[in-house]
Amino acid sequence: MILLTLAPTQVVDLAVSVVLGLIMFGVGLSLTFGDFARIVRYPRAFFAALGIQMLGLPVIALAINLIAPLPAALKVGFLILSASPAALHPVF
Repeated sequence: MILLTLAPTQVVDLAVSVVLGLIMFGVGLSLTFGDFARIVRYPRAFFAALGIQMLGLPVIALAINLIAPLPAALKVGFLILSASPAALHPVF
């Protein structure tokens, strides 16, 4: 009954959040202890990927923002999205 009182955009926001949560839960269920052991065995690969994620993507987004004639709001959103965790980036 609560869905009938929500605006259409609120229903979409709720649906996207639920679906994203289910996808992340499913990916988490597919992890094994071997996946975590590989991080311990090969820390260089882990830290290289982490560095690219946390430093490389925002630098690339900043370069695109400096080159492309985008509105200020889009530039800010682009930088925030580039600095967000990997769950928002299509890596699968």
